[in-house]
Amino acid sequence: MSDAWHLNDYQRAIEALIADAMAVHGEDVVTDDLIDEVIDGTFPKMTDTLYAELSRRSSAMLREHRKIRKGFVRRNFRRWRAGFDLLEQLIVISQETGQAINEALRPAAIEANDALFEAVITNHARAVQVSREIMTLMIGGFPDGALARWRTLHEIGVTSVFLSQQGPTVAKRYILHDHITSYKRALNYMEHHERANLEPIEDEVLVELKQANDQIISEYGPAMRHDYGWAAECLGKEKPIFVDLEIATGLDHWRPRVGTHKRDSLGGWDVIHALRQQERGFERVLVE
Repeated sequence: MSDAWHLNDYQRAIEALIADAMAVHGEDVVTDDLIDEVIDGTFPKMTDTLYAELSRRSSAMLREHRKIRKGFVRRNFRRWRAGFDLLEQLIVISQETGQAINEALRPAAIEANDALFEAVITNHARAVQVSREIMTLMIGGFPDGALARWRTLHEIGVTSVFLSQQGPTVAKRYILHDHITSYKRALNYMEHHERANLEPIEDEVLVELKQANDQIISEYGPAMRHDYGWAAECLGKEKPIFVDLEIATGLDHWRPRVGTHKRDSLGGWDVIHALRQQERGFERVLVE
């Protein structure tokens, strides 16, 4: 393996500069502000030096780590090939079945303006894509990432079952609700675009998005403002949430698995994950 970056050298350099400042100003005069000033004045030069060193060694570093990565993927696939083959078979069968149904039924669906067909077949395509992402993550050795995408797959599946049970009227609301979501995202984008160093959305586009948003709310009611507002009327709730869809479809028994894996994929502290690390030989850092 290549040598680790000698970051201790930079730590010692900062300590030396602080010691020099103490020698000049005296220990009693050296404050946190003075230390911050020393560090702020040193970091730009240090980062330039570090970047130059990383760039010089990057080709060898990347070759080494890519070789390690390829070796892991090869061993991981060999070990779990039976399971991977079964999963890929399922994905291919699902993809080809969906493609055949789409080709056979789309002309009639277009003629009938069938919102339910459009919603379900589009969600099916999304589900196939997410399934392939899950498989790629598992082969690559990222199980928590795969489980996070599985949660998305679960949400697509529950939504599709719910739409199939409720029929075309709810499916139409589901499709139209995308205009509500798009307008919300546009407002959020405009709120943060300057700090995020992004180009603003054109005024004409914002006007069109607002008009579509307002028209749908006017026609279908204020509940459409909410994330699952398209299901509000059929569920009899002003502000339904995804769990309501799970309960309505009888798929809420997946909730414990979804909740557990959600913790693994977000930024919160996870005691179970920490214990797994401890079992693998890592000592825990205890905060008292």
